[in-house]
Amino acid sequence: MVQRRIDNSRFFVNWIENDGTTASQVLDFKEKTVTVFLTFTGPDSTRHSQLLTGRLELQGE
Repeated sequence: MVQRRIDNSRFFVNWIENDGTTASQVLDFKEKTVTVFLTFTGPDSTRHSQLLTGRLELQGE
């Protein structure tokens, strides 16, 4: 897993799952958003990608 601070409110996180799936995400705590880019091997044995966006919900807020 790699974690890097982009600035005061944004962080980049990347990791590789055991099945070869890669996940790269940017967490923006100021805007409370997350953007994730996934790459994975599909059922047809070729690589696929998916871009997802969502909202962060912080516990205790």
